[in-house]
Amino acid sequence: ETPLPFVFPVVVLFLAPMSEQAAAQLAPELGHEKLKVVIYTIPMMGHALPMVSIGRTMAQRGHQVIFAVSEGLGSKLKDLCKAAGMRYFGLSDGVTSPYLRTRDPLGPVFEEFLEADQADFDALVEKESPDVVVSDYASGAPFEICKEKNIPLVLNYPLPGTLAKRMRLLINVPLIGRVVPYVLGNGMKNGIIFINHRVMPVSNRTLSIVNSSPALDGPIQFPSNYFLSGPLDGFEKRELCPEKHADLLTFLEKARSAQKPVAYITTGSLLQLSQEQVIALYEGFAACDMWVVWSLKK
Repeated sequence: ETPLPFVFPVVVLFLAPMSEQAAAQLAPELGHEKLKVVIYTIPMMGHALPMVSIGRTMAQRGHQVIFAVSEGLGSKLKDLCKAAGMRYFGLSDGVTSPYLRTRDPLGPVFEEFLEADQADFDALVEKESPDVVVSDYASGAPFEICKEKNIPLVLNYPLPGTLAKRMRLLINVPLIGRVVPYVLGNGMKNGIIFINHRVMPVSNRTLSIVNSSPALDGPIQFPSNYFLSGPLDGFEKRELCPEKHADLLTFLEKARSAQKPVAYITTGSLLQLSQEQVIALYEGFAACDMWVVWSLKK
């Protein structure tokens, strides 16, 4: 229900990486209008960081960007938002950092965050009257609000294209959507039900950004309202703190002295590696002539 002809230029001109010359050439065709954009995400860094990247690019192109997220993640995102030229807005949903550390990312957290943030997000939209809302795909608080207020909504999928394609099967092949949740464990079941009932009906009617590219996933066919952005990590280069990262700094210094390349492995909050997968990764990297930093869950 989002007017796609309006939203697509927003993404092409203000999200897609391009030179200043290329942007200047597109501007007469797509317009010079500066927008007020509200970005919203659930308080999980794997979902939040790509939204920081989107917000930074929009802010660099002169748009007013408000980044809304639970205050529980504020300590990690306030400085990132400021450095990216965005205004941080903490949602008073009672979510704390200790609470976030205890939540199972495969549990019913998507529905919990929707219920916790919907009222605050509605008040923010009422106050700011944004031209467009950009939301992480698993962050459902804006879905009904944008529909009721006729505000264009853009969804972002911080996923490989192959996974986004499989998710579409939940709604395009109804039998799969009904059966899969009950074949999987309870944790994954909650996520699948949320995606099936909340996300896919919205994604099918609005612009959806998938953080992938054919170079990573091969040629994947998506409907015309899907846009492949390439990876969006949201990171900025920052120096490691000697007080907090002494062991890691010592490790990296030894790697430099040995003139060895360093690989960093992280799999995000949702992936739970089996013992066989952990061993396969370990043996694969052990066979390489490099040093490895691995962020591995306990």
